[in-house]
Amino acid sequence: MCWVVLQGVMITLCAQKYLLFLLSLQILTENVISGLSVFSPPVRALISLLYRVRRIFVILDWICEACRLA
Repeated sequence: MCWVVLQGVMITLCAQKYLLFLLSLQILTENVISGLSVFSPPVRALISLLYRVRRIFVILDWICEACRLA
């Protein structure tokens, strides 16, 4: 029973590793850029927007893959 739960958790983490990587990279980048105060607010907003757009495409790819496997 425990092995089945652990296997399910590992499959979920493998499926979401790219999304988690993008989210952690976005948090790191936003903290570095806001801490430097060198970049203007539109540039900071653009970086946040770029990460969000990329994550949307990753989620769409993930949904298409899940539909193909089902």
